[in-house]
Amino acid sequence: MSETSAKDLEPELSTPNTEEPPIIPEQTPELQFEGASADEHENEPQNPAENALHPEPSTVASSANVHRRTASSSTINSSQMGSATIGFIKSSFEKIVSKCHKKDADLKVKCTRIIEKLNSGDVPEVIEIFEPLNLACQSKTVDIKVTALDCLGKMFTFNVFSEPQIPESSVPKEMLQYWTNILRTQTKIDQAALEGTALPYENGDTVPLIDIAIETIAECFEGEGTNEKVELQVVKVLMAAVLSETMAAHGAVLLRAVRQIYNIFILSLSPANQGVAQASLTQIFNIIFERVHRHDKSNGVLPSKSGSFSNINNIPTSDIESQVLPEAQAPKLTLENLENLTAGDELAVAEANKAIGEDKELAVKDAFLIFRAMCKLSVKPIEVNSIDMRSHELRSKLLSLHIIHTILQDHLGVFLNKRVMLTTSNQERNTTLIDAIKQYLCLSLSRNAASPLAPIYEISLEIFWIILSKLRFEFKREIAVFIDEIYFPVLEMKSSATHQKRYFLAVMNRLFHDPKAVIELYLNYDCDSQLPSLCEGLIDYLTRFSLTRVEISQQQKINYKESLTRSLAVYSLKQSPMLSIKKLGANVPDPEASYNFPGEYAIVIESIECVVLVLQSLSTWVDSIAKQAVVESEEDTALSVNGAGEDEVLSQRSESATQISETSGIPQDPAKFDTQKQRKTALFSCVKAFNYKPKIGIAKAIESGFIKDDSPQEIAKFLLYTDGLDKTQIGEYLGEGDEKNITIMHDFVDLMDFSGLEFVEAMRMFLQNFRLPGESQKIDRFMLKFAERFVLNNPGTFANADVPYVLAYSVILLNTDQHSAQVKRRMSLQDFIRNNAGIDDGQDLPETLLSKIYYEIQSNEIKLQSEQQAALLAGNIQPEPVSGLFSFRNQEREQYMLLSKELTLNTEKVFKSFGQEAPNSNIVYYYATKQADHVLYMFHTLWMSIFAGLTPPFKEYDDEDTTKLCIKGIKLAIHLSCTFDIENARSSFVSALVQFGNLHNVEEISPKNVDAIHALLNVAVTEGDHLRGSWKEILLSVSQIERIQLLAQGIDSGVVPDISIARMVNRASLDSVRTRSTTSTFFSSPFGKQKTLSEQAYEHYQNQKLKPSIVPLITSTELTVAMDKIFSHSSQISGDAIIDFVKALCQVSSDEIESSGRSESPRMFSLQKMVDVCYYNMGRIRFQWSNLWAIMGDTFNRFGTHSNTVIVFFALDSLRQLSMRFFDIEELAHFKFQKEFLKPFEFIIGHTGSEQVKDMILDCLGNMVQTKADKIRSGWTTMFETLTIAAGDYSESIVMKSYKLTALINEGKLDDTLQQGTFESFVHTLTALAKNQRFQKISLHALQDLKKLINRVSDYTLDENNKVDDEVMVQLWFPILFGFHDVIMTGDDLEVRSRALNYMFDALVQNGGHFDPSFWDKICNELLFPIFKVLSEHWQVSQFDTQDDISVWLSTTLIQALRNMVALFTHYFDTLNRMLDGYLELLISCICQENDTIARIGRSCLEQLIVQNAKKFTPELWDKITDCFERLFDLTLPKELFDDANANSKNGNGDVNSIVVNGKSSNKSTIVVKCVLQLLLIETMAELFDDDGFYDEIPFENVIRLSKFLNQSYEFARDFNDDYNLRVRFFNGGVIDNVPNLLKQETSASAVYFSIMLRLYCDDNISEEQKEMITQSLLPMWIAIVERYTKLDDVTQQRNISTWRPVVIEILQGFVELDEKDFIAFCPAMYELVLGILDKSLPSVFRSAIKAFFSRVGSVYISEKEEELTTDKATK
Repeated sequence: MSETSAKDLEPELSTPNTEEPPIIPEQTPELQFEGASADEHENEPQNPAENALHPEPSTVASSANVHRRTASSSTINSSQMGSATIGFIKSSFEKIVSKCHKKDADLKVKCTRIIEKLNSGDVPEVIEIFEPLNLACQSKTVDIKVTALDCLGKMFTFNVFSEPQIPESSVPKEMLQYWTNILRTQTKIDQAALEGTALPYENGDTVPLIDIAIETIAECFEGEGTNEKVELQVVKVLMAAVLSETMAAHGAVLLRAVRQIYNIFILSLSPANQGVAQASLTQIFNIIFERVHRHDKSNGVLPSKSGSFSNINNIPTSDIESQVLPEAQAPKLTLENLENLTAGDELAVAEANKAIGEDKELAVKDAFLIFRAMCKLSVKPIEVNSIDMRSHELRSKLLSLHIIHTILQDHLGVFLNKRVMLTTSNQERNTTLIDAIKQYLCLSLSRNAASPLAPIYEISLEIFWIILSKLRFEFKREIAVFIDEIYFPVLEMKSSATHQKRYFLAVMNRLFHDPKAVIELYLNYDCDSQLPSLCEGLIDYLTRFSLTRVEISQQQKINYKESLTRSLAVYSLKQSPMLSIKKLGANVPDPEASYNFPGEYAIVIESIECVVLVLQSLSTWVDSIAKQAVVESEEDTALSVNGAGEDEVLSQRSESATQISETSGIPQDPAKFDTQKQRKTALFSCVKAFNYKPKIGIAKAIESGFIKDDSPQEIAKFLLYTDGLDKTQIGEYLGEGDEKNITIMHDFVDLMDFSGLEFVEAMRMFLQNFRLPGESQKIDRFMLKFAERFVLNNPGTFANADVPYVLAYSVILLNTDQHSAQVKRRMSLQDFIRNNAGIDDGQDLPETLLSKIYYEIQSNEIKLQSEQQAALLAGNIQPEPVSGLFSFRNQEREQYMLLSKELTLNTEKVFKSFGQEAPNSNIVYYYATKQADHVLYMFHTLWMSIFAGLTPPFKEYDDEDTTKLCIKGIKLAIHLSCTFDIENARSSFVSALVQFGNLHNVEEISPKNVDAIHALLNVAVTEGDHLRGSWKEILLSVSQIERIQLLAQGIDSGVVPDISIARMVNRASLDSVRTRSTTSTFFSSPFGKQKTLSEQAYEHYQNQKLKPSIVPLITSTELTVAMDKIFSHSSQISGDAIIDFVKALCQVSSDEIESSGRSESPRMFSLQKMVDVCYYNMGRIRFQWSNLWAIMGDTFNRFGTHSNTVIVFFALDSLRQLSMRFFDIEELAHFKFQKEFLKPFEFIIGHTGSEQVKDMILDCLGNMVQTKADKIRSGWTTMFETLTIAAGDYSESIVMKSYKLTALINEGKLDDTLQQGTFESFVHTLTALAKNQRFQKISLHALQDLKKLINRVSDYTLDENNKVDDEVMVQLWFPILFGFHDVIMTGDDLEVRSRALNYMFDALVQNGGHFDPSFWDKICNELLFPIFKVLSEHWQVSQFDTQDDISVWLSTTLIQALRNMVALFTHYFDTLNRMLDGYLELLISCICQENDTIARIGRSCLEQLIVQNAKKFTPELWDKITDCFERLFDLTLPKELFDDANANSKNGNGDVNSIVVNGKSSNKSTIVVKCVLQLLLIETMAELFDDDGFYDEIPFENVIRLSKFLNQSYEFARDFNDDYNLRVRFFNGGVIDNVPNLLKQETSASAVYFSIMLRLYCDDNISEEQKEMITQSLLPMWIAIVERYTKLDDVTQQRNISTWRPVVIEILQGFVELDEKDFIAFCPAMYELVLGILDKSLPSVFRSAIKAFFSRVGSVYISEKEEELTTDKATK
């Protein structure tokens, strides 16, 4: 130490001034902790510091002969001693000489000798100076002793001594013997430490002067009777010696000095000296730890002197992989451990006392020794029943705890520095300082943490706070023990003081201010299955406290607020507490004595505050993560500039016992922590199920995987090692008589190890794991197994297992006898011995054994510790009563003392297990966090408890601070639930905030409700992006607020009904209420019908009134602005959130309308806000607006069709205004938002029945067209659709207005519609107007406008080459043509329909030349052919209900359309011939109809089509024509005649009125129609072949095919006519009156066939082969027909004869025209038949034909004969 600093500690150098007040070392902040008492220790020394600071035989060794330094000169050089130094030495010796008496002669001589040497200029030797001073210190004269001490102090201060060594011979014999005895004992204890080392002071070695000096100085204090001046000088000199830089004290010597100063503090009767001693101790400890700091600094490391809470929390840890350590690595902590706590550290303690090592190592060892000593001092028990604050025990404990706190607080960097190692000769046992002192610190806290004395409790808790806040990485498991095993029970106990709970809450308040600490508390404890869930437990306790109902007056609330301005602690921690007797009173401070308010109320409020702080921390952490990247980059820059920073401090952290998981590159997956938490929760669920019903719990544990399988061994492990299982249920389950349960019980006991345990100890251990069941059989099984296991583990203890079996029963009985309150007469020792006589194979057990068992049970009951502690917590165990006059005691305090002792013992047992763990078995990973997702899982776990803790207090208390605190907590919870999208939490907290507003109960609204309303509005603004479904409640509340504002302004509540109440009130009930209220009179009976609940609710809300004091709050501008801000701020809400917002707003608006829709002034607040929101959000992208308008449009649809026109008009006007605004926003091509936002107009006009509403809609549209036409894009489509709906209205004025608006667009805005691609919609509107069936004039005008469009479109679409673009044709031409088509097909007015048909075909004829083939295809397939869609099904015309309708359609549409179709085909044959198939299919459909008119029209048009275009047909087209006739002949052939007749014959049914053809029902009319159509086709064939143009063009092959169709028709009819039986069956069935026949078909088909074939035969253009083919098919038929004719009976078959006669005549005429070769070949056969014809009556025509035949015969045969005769004659 420098001279300057030495002067600060020492008075003037000349003469000691013993009266001078001591200089107090620099003050260090004091802490607040709590202390706990423990068991009294026997044989405690009278001096309370004796055990802790005395150089104990087991741990202390003098530094004398095991010194670390080489001996220096034994003289003092003159260079070390200036004139001033020589002067004060000389002066001191002179003063001593002057005070000497006769008995001090030796002292006087030696002092005189020194004075003479000094006077002569010589420098005396060290021993020469020290020897007289030593003698002076032993003098009985106070002045001499004081002067000597003062001289020694100055010599140490000014470094006069330089570590001199003095010979043993110069050391007093008493002192030498003292140190020798100590080291002899040490050597015996630790041979490993001192092996090979000679005993000191026995081999002529030297002794360091510092050892002798400190012992000499220390001996000057002789206890309480020591002179005050001597005490003061002893303190000063010891301090100077300890702090000397040239001759520093280490190890045991240091402890000796500190011990004596401590003794002076305790035993001195001078308050001043006590204060100096206290300050000196503090200064010494600071300097010792400063040395550690200084030495470490010299090695290039600069640890912080004191740890910073923020520094610790800002650790730049990397993300980590969560780990679940096996039990072998991270043992489960319980409250069972502190005996032999220091076992294993003897070597470190011994070597620290010997002061072996370099300066740095010595500094660390000194720090370890003094910290250890303070911890051991703090665990000394005190008697709290009659404690005096000035007692030695209490002052000692307070001082030691304060010093511990000071060291931890001021020198945290030393403990965090992993380079600060406590070294030993065994390198494997080197450890960091923090690990070395951990067990002692934990012991100290375990003894004091639950102390009922407020000062001790506070200081202990403050020490724990340092551990929790700054050393939580290193004390992970220990923190869990303290909180779960001490502080949680303190919170639980009814007997614990309110101040204790408040102080713990205050410490938790500090913790909850740190987000990182809170989250890490959850990660490291709640997510660790081996540790208790501290975070969840804390929240549960806070919730329970906050729910406590406390009656408190207003004045008491004021008193509580005032108390918050004062410190909660007994002593201020801003400076060191003065613990001298003078500063302390006799009584222990009782903080609760000054309470002028209920302490429970303070706990409630502070608990709520803690809950809110937790939420605040979580919220802060989440919000900061978003900025973390920027902050980290800035930190990196700062570190690169500033060099070493916090990372250096953190790099010093101990990693031996606690490993901070900071492995770089390993990703930290928050979901894994959540999985662990869920796993932990699942285990808790299994435990809970077991405690309810063991079998269910076991099954659930197996299913969840907590029990590997169903084997007894695994189940036994679960029962033994799983915490939380009910011991009673375990006993009952294991005691069951089932074989499996017995096996499990045996495995359960086999898992226990009783080796080396005494019998009672083994019994205790055995019975701690379960509660014995009550049945004797179950107990017997347990005792049998226990006896077996005990004998197995302890062979030789008893003769056999029967002995422990019987003895176990005996012990159980003894335990019950001695401790049961129901037993009146207790068993004596002799009784117990007598009961156990002869149980050892007939021999008695040793009486000493039985006596020991008896007294142990008598003094210490065997009981379940878990039940004992639970009973203490519940207050069910009362202290033993004390009788007598002065038996009054504080029962509650004694109850707490019992539990405090229990907690202390259990905690010590926990830490004992830590000390006994293997070196590598206590590796525990502490997880740091840098992710927000951890908060997600944490909040998800805790939110329900938080919700339960915040909502009831708001309702219970009306003070502003409490309610605002609750509101703040709710807001924070909403923020978190919104951030993480936890739906249930968000809706719950928002609902709570809504309820806080109390808007449903206007009469009871108070200022706190208004605060809640403001908070709700603020949440709506700040959390708008995440509120989702909660928007509905918020906006409903906003609506309610607006209603209440109206009520506050004096508006009657009936005008603005309450939405929530109006829902409950049935409308009929309301009407009845109104009716009753208007009809009641004075004479109305008071005993009338009782009102219903809904009626009462309605009347109540009708009469709601606000309190006058609330009106200004409700009508304030601030509240109104906050409401408006929700809607104005909607523009800043995200795209997804705005959907939820608007959806909720629409729902609330609907609710408002629903509740007041029948009123003349309905509520439309939300509807107006919905419009405002549209304005605010005009800047949103179209994609978002499309989604928004899908919701809003639907709402406007509902309002626009409401029965109340006030609502409708407001909605329409709002729509109009919005539309105008939307039109101002440019819409790009191919977008359709305008179309969407105009849709409500279309919907409303289509669903409203009000003509006024429709008229307003048309006015709105007209206004838009006139003012915004140039900006309308896709909106044209919706406008035209709206006009289209209006065009079909029943009101002429509406239809006319629609037409006028359409005409306006047609005249001036048509180009806009063309450009925007909405021309089709416009045409559709005109079409709808044209189809209006009620107002023909308007329809004709519209149709005329449609026709005019043709010319405009033609001009618009034709290019320079008179060509039309394909796309333009589809977009423009087709809509017009389709409009005509639509009118044709669906128009009701005949005139309109006819004109439309003409207009369409005229347009096609006039402009069809510009159309390309593909467009023609579209026209035909989509416009023309569909006109005849009604004919698509053969044999029936669909769509028409009556024959009159068919007639009208025929006359106005079909005939004209078909003819126009044929004409169009002919006109554009080159283009349309590709569509011939379609045309033919259409004509086939027309022909194949039952309606004769349609069939004939179709037949006519087919003939016309063929004839007009015969010259243009190609062979392919002729084939199609032929195919068409083939289909026609096939379709019209009445095949049903044969099919049905056969079916009827098989079924025996002759009824042919109903026949089935191809699965369809047919009847006689169908057959008749087919027969008629067959004849019609035959006629068509005849007419076609009569046309020379047709015949000349049709190819021969096609003629042959057509003729075959005729032949087939002929053969079909012939076959039917020949089957007489078949025809008779039809007749017999009663279908027709006569026997049916197909005679006409037969004759007509054959006649036409013959005509065609004969014409072909006579055609010169055919070949001989073709002619031969005709001959072969034709002539046999002729012969067959004539033959059949000749067989006809003139009488019975006259009709047949008449019918066949023309055919036969034609045959004869044709036969005559045959070539001569063919004639000759077939003439013989025909000749015979003709002769047969002569037998019949012959008309003139017939006779002419026969004549011609015979003439040909004559000419052929006679002429030929004549030629032959002539030839023969000529030859001859």
